[in-house]
Amino acid sequence: MIVLASKSPRRKEILKDLGYDFIVCPAKKDEVFDLSLGLDEALKKVAESKAKEVREFYSDSIIISADTIVCLDQKILGKPKSKEDAIKTLNALSNRKHQVKTGVCVIYKNQTFLHVETTDVYF
Repeated sequence: MIVLASKSPRRKEILKDLGYDFIVCPAKKDEVFDLSLGLDEALKKVAESKAKEVREFYSDSIIISADTIVCLDQKILGKPKSKEDAIKTLNALSNRKHQVKTGVCVIYKNQTFLHVETTDVYF
């Protein structure tokens, strides 16, 4: 069985479009970035933490987790807290290149696979 350790509608859509049968069991712990690590390593650690939490309940399953951040000038932009904050963030990103980074963790039995995909975005 495949378990998606995420409540992201987009991640559910991706797995469904690929033809996989899976269940959803989002991790409940707060995401904590260890900023003493590089961005990629910190992102991997968060994705791995989510997968390990869910693995406690589904030890014989394939666990897939992911976490995505937006970076501008090597700084993580958090999710906007208000409409005004969202407008400020969009203005900061406009006419500039920024990065969207997604850390992915797949755990199956005693194997853990970690990867970060980085996409440069300009709008």
